[in-house]
Amino acid sequence: RYISVTGVQTCALPISEVLDVEGWSVLARAWVQGARIDWTACYPHGHPDRISLPTYPFTPEHYWLPADEPVFPGGAPLPAVSSATGQGPDLAASAERTAGHAVEPDVLPVTPPAVPEADADVNAAGTLIASAVGRVLKLAVDRVDVDAVFRDLGFGSMTLVELAGELSAAFGVEVTPDAFFSHPTPRRLAVHLAVRAGRVSDQAVAQADPVAVKPPAAEPVTDAWASRPDALPTAQAASDRPCIVGMSGIFPGASDVESFWDQLLAGRSAVATVTTDRPGWDASATPRTMALLDDIDVFDNAFFDASPREAADMDPRQRLLLQEMHRALEDAGWTGLGAEDRRVGVFVGAEEGDYRFLVDGSAGLLSNSNAVLASRLAYLMDLSGPAQTVNTTCSSGLVALHDACLSLANGDCDTALVAAANVHAATFGYDAMASAGMLSPTGACYAFDRRADGMVPGEAVVALVLRRERDALADGDRIHAVLLGTGCNSDGRTNGLTAPSGEAQRALIEGLYRRRGIDPASIGLVVAHGTGTSLGDPVELKALADVFAQVPPGSCRIVSTKPNGGHAQAASGLVSVVAAVQSLRHELIPPSINIRNASEYVDWETCPLVVNRRPAAWSQGVAPRRAA
Repeated sequence: RYISVTGVQTCALPISEVLDVEGWSVLARAWVQGARIDWTACYPHGHPDRISLPTYPFTPEHYWLPADEPVFPGGAPLPAVSSATGQGPDLAASAERTAGHAVEPDVLPVTPPAVPEADADVNAAGTLIASAVGRVLKLAVDRVDVDAVFRDLGFGSMTLVELAGELSAAFGVEVTPDAFFSHPTPRRLAVHLAVRAGRVSDQAVAQADPVAVKPPAAEPVTDAWASRPDALPTAQAASDRPCIVGMSGIFPGASDVESFWDQLLAGRSAVATVTTDRPGWDASATPRTMALLDDIDVFDNAFFDASPREAADMDPRQRLLLQEMHRALEDAGWTGLGAEDRRVGVFVGAEEGDYRFLVDGSAGLLSNSNAVLASRLAYLMDLSGPAQTVNTTCSSGLVALHDACLSLANGDCDTALVAAANVHAATFGYDAMASAGMLSPTGACYAFDRRADGMVPGEAVVALVLRRERDALADGDRIHAVLLGTGCNSDGRTNGLTAPSGEAQRALIEGLYRRRGIDPASIGLVVAHGTGTSLGDPVELKALADVFAQVPPGSCRIVSTKPNGGHAQAASGLVSVVAAVQSLRHELIPPSINIRNASEYVDWETCPLVVNRRPAAWSQGVAPRRAA
């Protein structure tokens, strides 16, 4: 067991010899400098017990271990450590902070002061939660900050599962880990569980914590569609709704939208171990499992007015977006643009690209600029509408779609090109996700399944053409689908910067349906995000179940495309849109694959959603078919 440190001290000795020669300080310095150390080699007599340390990194507190006590039973003593004042260890610290052994937290409930009934019930729930937190984290109850999100308290995926079991036993109701994402602090969770366990009425809790439980106020009308219900609209009411008149895309294992539809309907997966010699990839390195596009280097540079050298230096997303946006215009029946057709907006969703790492400074200023992903086509075709690139990570494509709909409604453009792209030109992104533990160790996306263990990366480039329904009908355009509404929000503070909030998802969908007059019972299909994570999928499912609460169990089918083509990140939302539109067009619902036993965190007996496991006919009844 060796360590190698650069910039501090370089050594190639077994850790035991390093400790004998240099002491603990060299390991501490190496760790701070980012060295990877096999700490298990430091504990020949067994793993040490844990002590309570601050989880917030800027807490102004000191935690000293005395020099005369071993760091683990039978181990070597720590070297003397100077305090911040240079006067030696702070031995006045509490026993909990100084002992080298774990301190059992005080989990005895504290008798609360006399308070009104609602407050007392919520406080009692809070006491149970704080005690459970203390038991799981081996943390004293008085150190549990009830307003801190669970992640800041020190919870991870495994400990949240453990905490859910503790709380289920304490409250007598089933608590699943997704609850910590919808109610991310002990205080907010206390209000939620007090209601669920029947300890306090909704009205009483509203008096105790009105922000947490009161129903959302009616949202103001904010755009041109909001005042018009969409159910059986009149011609006048329907005239300004955006509709999709053109589609194009390339997907792993599918060169166009029709091939993609065939892939979904057949239940095929394009996920595989990468063996390609794609430039920038080392196929001989650690195996990587994902879904890749074919021929990302194929580009007609002359057609798009680019020199061979410029095309070689150009981010492949720029090249592929130019091709697919042009094909989408062709699908919409556009063979050329007159002066009256130039009020076209271009809205692209994309995350940061990695091709710039491969061209090594030889590329021009604009060849790898995200802004040019949208503006290059606008420049080439002399389009005068808005041209913008949106980066909201995995939702980028859908937020670009939302912005395009608003632009049409506001009259900023008469036609909108909406596109998104995700290409792994290099291995940096994949390797970073693997190091962060985000990827499936089994190399498969098990959306909605008990085997869900992480996402599988994928690639895609998708383009849509949008027009107002009135204009499309007047010009005889083929309408693939009408968009009844879009919405956008943010999760706010959750259990982590990338952690989802079920409450935020529910509020967004519920508010959108209310503004548009959409009855959840009229929706027959949801193409979900469904990334194949053990907690993320149940959070999404429960948010949808809350919105569809008045719908009979199993009434709405739900699918995910990520088991077929991986998680296309910025493009993933538009991939789902294409799948939904194709289902509407073909009157079929494709299967969601890699599902054997549905997630145990969802009550499927009462859930209004059901995972669609095989192709299902979707004929139109009295009302039109609707998908979300």
